[in-house]
Amino acid sequence: MSQTDLKACPFCGNRPNDMVENIMSAFYIECDCGGMGPEAESEEGARIRWNKRSGFVTYVRSILKRFWK
Repeated sequence: MSQTDLKACPFCGNRPNDMVENIMSAFYIECDCGGMGPEAESEEGARIRWNKRSGFVTYVRSILKRFWK
């Protein structure tokens, strides 16, 4: 799966361009706007989780709405 297969960022609408590996060897997708996808054990897993993040995005948006009413 290539970067072109990733869905647009739900926060800014742009294509994410960074695959990040943290110090715990977990991978996640990060967008230039600061949006981050859920962590996974592999790069492919991070891409899959980024594209299936609707529950995560709904959760984050609900939290943000509490602070910016």
